[in-house]
Parts: sequence; C-alpha cells; structure tokens
Amino acid sequence: MLAIHELTHLDDDSLVQTLHHSNKQTTIFKATLIITLATFHERGLVRTHGAPSTVVWMVRHLQIGESTAYEYLRIGSVLREYPTIASEFLEGSISYSMVRLITKHLTPDNVPRIHEIATSMTLSEARLALAGMREPEETKRLESLRIDIDDDTGWAKITAHMSAENATRFLAALKIAELSNYRDLRKLDPAILQDPKALDRELEEASAEPVEVPAELESSPMVDDNGQPLDPRDATGYGVPMRNNLFSSFLAMINMTRSKPMNRLRTPGAHVNVIVNEEGRPTLPAIPQAHSPELVAAILNGDVRVHLLDKHGVHIMISKAQRLVSDAQAGALIALWNYQCAMPGCNHSRFIHFHHIKAYAEGGKTAVWNLIPICAACHSLVSLGIVSVTIDHKSPNSILFEFPGGLRFASENRSLPMRIEDASFLPLELPEDADSFDDDALPALP
Repeated sequence: MLAIHELTHLDDDSLVQTLHHSNKQTTIFKATLIITLATFHERGLVRTHGAPSTVVWMVRHLQIGESTAYEYLRIGSVLREYPTIASEFLEGSISYSMVRLITKHLTPDNVPRIHEIATSMTLSEARLALAGMREPEETKRLESLRIDIDDDTGWAKITAHMSAENATRFLAALKIAELSNYRDLRKLDPAILQDPKALDRELEEASAEPVEVPAELESSPMVDDNGQPLDPRDATGYGVPMRNNLFSSFLAMINMTRSKPMNRLRTPGAHVNVIVNEEGRPTLPAIPQAHSPELVAAILNGDVRVHLLDKHGVHIMISKAQRLVSDAQAGALIALWNYQCAMPGCNHSRFIHFHHIKAYAEGGKTAVWNLIPICAACHSLVSLGIVSVTIDHKSPNSILFEFPGGLRFASENRSLPMRIEDASFLPLELPEDADSFDDDALPALP
C-alpha cells in the first residue's frame, strides 16, 4: 500500500492509471458488499445477529447511513434478479452510480437495451436515454412517502404516492382539517365527518358565514403556497380543497394530531388481556402461540387485565388493569434517551416498550434506573435472549449492550452508547432503596 506522500508525488501517467485502477477496485468491492448484503437480508439472518432489521444491523455493524442502507438493499434485491447486470457490476465494468440509475428501470424485457446503455454511455447520456423509458409497473404501483430535509435550511420536501383508496382518505382528512379552521368540530355530528357529501355541504355553508379568527391563527395566520396570507372566510366550500388552502389545511391536520393525539407514546393496544386457566397456565388470546418471554414482555408493557377461567372456560374473576410503568417514568425515560429506542443503531421512536434491565419476574423494580425504552422489535430480541442488556458491576451508571458475535456497546449515564472492547463485566445487583418514581412524581433530569 502506498503512503500518502507517494500518492501525491506520482507522475501524471501513474496518477491517471491509479485513479482508474482505484475506481474499478472500489466498484468491485461495492458490488460485492451490496450483493452479499442482499443475500444476508434474503436469508433472514438479521434476527440471529441481534438486530430488528437488516438496516439497523448495517448501521450498527458497518456504520452505513440509514438512507444508504435502504438504497443498497434495494439495488441488491434487483441485481439478484438480473445476473447479467450483476456480473458486469462485480467485474467493475459498470459503476455504482450507473447501477443505481438503471436498477430503477430494469424489466425482464428491456435487459439487453439497458445493458447497452450502461456499457456504452456516460452517466449523463444514460440519464437522457432513460428519461423517456417507463419504470416497471410494479414499482409505479408501490405506495410511498418521502421526506427530504435540506441540510442547510431545514426545509422539508414531502412526496407521496398513494392508492386511490388511501388518497381518498387523505383528501377527506384535509377537508375535515380545513373545516376545523372555521368551526369547532366538537359541536358537529360525528356522522357528518364520515359522509363526504355532508362534509362538502358543511364546508360550503362555512364559507358563507362570518367567522371569528381564533387567537392561534392570529399569531400564526394561514398562508397559501406562495406565502400570501389567507382570509379565514376563503373556504373552498366544495370538493377537494383548493390549491391555495391545501397548505393551511395540511397544517390544521398536523395541529389536530399534535393537540389531540389518539395514540400513546407506548405501543398500541394499551389493555393486554391475559387468560389464566385453573392450572395456572397463562396465554394471550390474540397470540395463543406466544412463549413465556413474549408473554412477559406483553404483560410488562401495557395495562394488564387478568381473566381467570374455570375448566369450562367460564370467567371466575377479572382483575383491574394495572399499569406497571407510570406516565412520569415514561416521560423521563424517553427524555433521557433522546426520544427514541435506546438500542445502539436503532432510532425508532414509535411503538416504544419499557424494558426492565433486571427482570421484573426476578424482583427487578419498575424504577427509572432499572428501565430503558426500546422499540417492540428490539424488545423481542432482548426477551428471547438474542441481545443482552445489563448494568456493569464496576460502574452502576453504565448500561452494557451485547450482541451476537461479541459486539458490545456501553452507555455512561444514559449517554449515547459507545462501542467497547472490554468484555469483563457482570450484572449489577440494583439498589432496593432508590426512588422508583412510581408515585408519578417527575424525576429531575440531568
């Protein structure tokens, strides 16, 4: 391997040759990486390696960015279907940028034409040649939502592709949000919001009525797509919201969700019903095949209601719901862990469970120092013993994460997990007298 001073002092011809050689080798290595990643994903090896998804595994083990990981998997899955193109990529004859472009257009019928374009044109010419070529119908029918954030300004560009059914629901939601700008929806018959024609009539009537501008709209007035202020009386009245009102309707829909959210921070299905027969065997009615770890995880992360049945299946007793993690604890834990799953490499912020580091069944307290927020997928891996989460016996403030193959991370004082090499740690016996915050008193955050 050449040292940096040798590379910077190459003669002109050697410099050009080195550039061509390095680029080809880089392409070959990238092709190998992408195709093997797709194979890893297809074989379903990710769970045995301690990750809820292949993307999370790539972020954690290979330090590949999330968006890049998704793109690699997309390209790899396409290449597995088209071995001719894959072979050219593996030989370094087609660049990664070219492969990324052509895999969006490949179909079984156009492989020869795509191959000719990829091997005989520059990337700029290939873009022009493919501009008029239709993408595969299967791709065009896929629903998607894309949000691109400008790194410099923070502005967002949102692009969505929806089926007719979901588009209808979305437009109906926009009309309801638009109506909320003019009327208090709590005073309406809920049936009106479910009837498209009745909703249109309500909007038409609202447009003709003088309306008092709410204080929140005075401080943050509605604007059209060009940033011009809108009069709250300028309702669309009928059908799909007018273009000038789309943005204000969209913001109203966002504000409705934020101000009166229906979903909790925790995983949906707040009430977990556990059926126990006379022999003491517990089951989950929705998942009768659930093993003990899944059952314990379900019990510890919801409002539990136990149903005791006799031998004929008749209810003997139904318990009251018992919440084992208070709202104050949930809020504190989420804040401590940056409002996302605590597992290294996973940034999921939905369907959060609260995991007992020392198992509740083994006497572990439902206390902030014995809990971490992890998403449902990661929690199942911990419950099944694929991933280990413990507290370092040498440092009570250090939480240790161990994954299959020996990969380890440590979080000091609930800070971002850092990769470590030291494997000499033992579980810590947690203090019994620490404040559990089970009285809903919000703990002070550092």
